[in-house]
Amino acid sequence: MSYWKMARPNRTFNDQELQKIIYSICPTSDYSPTWSHRIQEDAERWLILTEEQQCILDTLLRHNRVVITGRSGTGKTLLALTYARQMSELGKSVLFLVFNKKLADKIYKDLSSTSVTVKTYHAFAAQLAKRIGKTLTLEGTDNTSEIINTALSNNLLPNYDVIVIDEAQVFNHEWIIALSCCYDHSSFLAFCDETQVFTFENSLSADEIADYIDSDKVQYLTINLRSPKKVFSRLYEALPKPDYQQASLRPEDNDALIELTTASPLSTLTETIKTLTARGINRNDIAVIYLDTDPSTLIPQCIKDSVSEIETIRRFRGLERPVVIVYAPESFTSTPEITCAYSRATTLCIVIFNAINFIEETKDPFQSMVKVLEAGIAKQLGELNFDTANGEDLVKIISATSNIQWSEIWNSYVMYHSIDPVEELYNLLWRFHLVIYEKNCIYEIKKPSFGAGKETVINSARYLPDLEYGFRDERITLGWCPTCGMWTRKTDVPSANDNCLDCKVRQNKRYKARLENKQYDDCIANPNAYEKEFKQKLSPFLIALGRLHNRLDNDQKLTVKEKVKGSKNALYEVARIFIGIDLLSYEVGDSIVANDYSEKLWNSMPAFQQITTLPELKAQVNTAFAVYYNTDKWLKKLTKGVYEKV
Repeated sequence: MSYWKMARPNRTFNDQELQKIIYSICPTSDYSPTWSHRIQEDAERWLILTEEQQCILDTLLRHNRVVITGRSGTGKTLLALTYARQMSELGKSVLFLVFNKKLADKIYKDLSSTSVTVKTYHAFAAQLAKRIGKTLTLEGTDNTSEIINTALSNNLLPNYDVIVIDEAQVFNHEWIIALSCCYDHSSFLAFCDETQVFTFENSLSADEIADYIDSDKVQYLTINLRSPKKVFSRLYEALPKPDYQQASLRPEDNDALIELTTASPLSTLTETIKTLTARGINRNDIAVIYLDTDPSTLIPQCIKDSVSEIETIRRFRGLERPVVIVYAPESFTSTPEITCAYSRATTLCIVIFNAINFIEETKDPFQSMVKVLEAGIAKQLGELNFDTANGEDLVKIISATSNIQWSEIWNSYVMYHSIDPVEELYNLLWRFHLVIYEKNCIYEIKKPSFGAGKETVINSARYLPDLEYGFRDERITLGWCPTCGMWTRKTDVPSANDNCLDCKVRQNKRYKARLENKQYDDCIANPNAYEKEFKQKLSPFLIALGRLHNRLDNDQKLTVKEKVKGSKNALYEVARIFIGIDLLSYEVGDSIVANDYSEKLWNSMPAFQQITTLPELKAQVNTAFAVYYNTDKWLKKLTKGVYEKV
């Protein structure tokens, strides 16, 4: 072999060339069905009457008044349409009533070849009001029932042999009673789903509806064929369990439900629609469903042009699309709305949650369940965590007495806002030290919140050196940048395409941290491990922090924190802290001379000389003593500048 290698030398193939050879010998093909094919197959195979529905249909033909109940996807509307069509073909006059106008429009179109009258309940009442010369009132006192009864008494009520009601669970009980009484000789069918009632609506149970229409027959639909199996399973876990069995006959399809968490919902929505389009899915098969707010003002035209419909779930209830994108850029606290939105998909359901819904603690059972059950969401949330997302840029500096890191891109320190009063006091002293002595900027990371465009943002504070007080603060917004793959500083225009201030900066020079602060932190936590000479390098703010940390218990720290208001006047605040610490150790009756106390601080802490003068320090110390005397009542004034602990 070595001879032939010498006699006929061949060059080595690179990886790309080897892959071409392998593919030529053994080509690979993806024989899995396309989404377009799956949409067509689902419509042909699953969106038809089941054997169970056919049995109920036979029952309807034998009984005059029946209530049919079942969860979403069990075919209630399909069954109602089939029954209404059959009755029309038999020469019966049929009135088909629903609550939702968009559903009424869809049913009207489906039954356009028949004589069935399709209306919303309120449109039907408005028609009668016009006949009898009355005004329909929908706000305040609802007079629709009165209008129906008046039309009946004046022989102006149109005659119908069959009344079909879909969405009966959200009809007012007075409407049901009025219709049932006025059409007491007509066949009466009511279809309902008690889980499809929103928080602002009244609800009727199947048994209540049966009482109102004088029916002794409640039929249950138990087989779900419309919803993909993964969607059915998610809703089965989320909704209260009914008294009857539920089942799905569809095959396992884990790719039919995709749940995403993102800090930039609109960007994710745009990319999702681009992906669906690239996979050959027709725009008429895609609907974007909002949970609450009217989406028309927030969605750009390019997205509107790429889908069949963008609508709120309140107006889309009862309708369906092969591909449904549930868009949740806002906070939501209602399980009925979100589960109803899931149930509108027949082939693929994609849910886009704003990350803040899961970052913050929630009492909503659906959010809690999804967070636990869906491993992908937990992973996505981990990636959106500030420390995780910006980890490559952050260097841990302070860990024993606070949580402070250095950002190599921002050339600044990063600390985390705390609601714990002791941690807040520690952070204040570190902030004074870093800004005043090092002249460095500090970013204080706060809780995520909703931005102007419904994206998740972090409204943070930035602290900068200031000649008058020591530092000043300003608000700055951190937002998620998909390009950088991290939390970045944003311009004041959230909707701008180039509003990330770090896209260019991150490619430039990185700034290294000053590591002596690590030693200062360790010295505060372990003072016995360091010599006096090193301790004298500490700023007065860190010395105050050391005394708090090592001399006081937690209750005493809280007592001192109550006296510190967190102002920007660094000298005054540190004077308050030193005096508060010492007063806790003094006995009642001990006297203190303010000027002597100032000189003691000045002489024992050489670092004071870097930021102030002795007269200025004395002025701030005297002010601090005066407040402990006048406001806090910790001291009694003996003479000018002389106090006694009480």
